[in-house]
Amino acid sequence: MRSSLITVLLSSEKRTDLLLFLKEKPRTIEEINSELDTNSVATLPQLKRLKENGLVVQEDRVYNLSLLGKILVRRMESLVKAFRLLEDNYDYWSGVKPGGAPLVLFKLMEELMTLIPDSCQGEDASSAYREMSETFCSSKRVLLIISHHDLSYLDICAENAKKGLKVSIIFTQPVFEKFTEEFKKRT
Repeated sequence: MRSSLITVLLSSEKRTDLLLFLKEKPRTIEEINSELDTNSVATLPQLKRLKENGLVVQEDRVYNLSLLGKILVRRMESLVKAFRLLEDNYDYWSGVKPGGAPLVLFKLMEELMTLIPDSCQGEDASSAYREMSETFCSSKRVLLIISHHDLSYLDICAENAKKGLKVSIIFTQPVFEKFTEEFKKRT
């Protein structure tokens, strides 16, 4: 029974995780169950639905994404990462006023999410911070989004700009106004 592809892709977190897991390489049911901490009773109906909708193919005991599955999962991955980022920081995002964050910010977040390895998200935040700091220091160009008032960010940016690093900064409106006040006081 075929369903809407968007429903199949995004209506079940288990199915979504399964598709993202199969993106890496073909897997057996044992590998799927072990890595996703599930069992065949839960996994097989999801695989069946994915096969019925042409997203997964099975050869012997190995499951793999079909060409259609590979195309859709590649695009779906950044969307899922963005959803999870927003969900993980719900308190912050629920407080953002409509129009308070420009659409370009969300586009940049989507691009950023594709660059952050899965291993650097969630529980391992300290290693993510360390890796991003190392990347920042070895970059030739940096785009920084500042959402709270902290003058040390500007000092860091100024130091790196003096070293030849191209630095671009996006401020939220309230932070921009606070920095503007600070600079007016200094001059």
